[in-house]
Amino acid sequence: MAVFTELTKHQISNAIRSYKLDSIQSIKGFASGVENTTYGLICGDERHVLTLFERRVSAKDIPFFADLLEELRNGGINCPKILANDSGKNHFFINGKLCILQTFIKGMVVDLPTPYHCKLAGQQLGQMHCIGSESKLRKQNPLSIKNWADLLPTALAHQSSQWQSRAVQINELYNTLRREWPEGLPTGPVHADYFPDNVFFIGETSIAVFDFFLACSETFAYDLALALISWAFDDDGDISPDHMIAFLFGYKQTYSMSKNEQKWLPFFCKAAALRILLTRMVDDQVSRNSVQVSNKPPEPFWRRLVTLREAELGGHFKQFLKGM
Repeated sequence: MAVFTELTKHQISNAIRSYKLDSIQSIKGFASGVENTTYGLICGDERHVLTLFERRVSAKDIPFFADLLEELRNGGINCPKILANDSGKNHFFINGKLCILQTFIKGMVVDLPTPYHCKLAGQQLGQMHCIGSESKLRKQNPLSIKNWADLLPTALAHQSSQWQSRAVQINELYNTLRREWPEGLPTGPVHADYFPDNVFFIGETSIAVFDFFLACSETFAYDLALALISWAFDDDGDISPDHMIAFLFGYKQTYSMSKNEQKWLPFFCKAAALRILLTRMVDDQVSRNSVQVSNKPPEPFWRRLVTLREAELGGHFKQFLKGM
């Protein structure tokens, strides 16, 4: 969530006239995030969230997002609903830019998750994968490994000499990962951006998830790795064993990983660290043009890559995955 495009209350009111909502009392831009423009709306006694897509999402993607959210809600996941207007359309445009309106979900992001938070987050992700394993929804991953080649030139451009010196290593790792990427593992619709800032905690035992705009069809083990690389490492790039064990313990309570999925998890963690590094390097360029944005630096994910490449994580994961 962020504000790249400034909107007025008048602009938003005109755009959502076809929705059965009370008049807008107030709007507030959200500074967090680096991908889209997001405003919170208060309409009478109700709160809603308007998202204006700056890139990567097209109108044809919205039905997939809406259907996935419905499947997850039906499966017991606390997540938003994409609203439809009087004509049944679930998207609209403001100044030519694609927008949607969602229900507001309550909760708080935890900036420094504890192992207990990790266990709850792991349970929820496992439940989402369990629901996804029964889903017939399909959508290509716009950030699949074959598409990283398109990110590399932008990611490595306009960076400091430090990043330029790392370019060879980054390219070599990309080529290795693409060559060795496994096929045939369990796949379905996934969140693909299951970071702590996309998860709400409500009280001591309740949890919610939002920001599904990178959701796609992908390997569940890779989606798990994308989550682990954020929840279970510190900013020095080191693994936090307590957080890793807690997240995997929660995950295995709701989703049963096959031996083959466990085998490939260390590989997918390296892939996840590289994917996030590349997108953050690209976002670092784009976010300079935003009105309100909280920039997310790429450096912490370089440090994760260093840890993963040096340790190869084999021994660690044998311990963490024991009994799964």
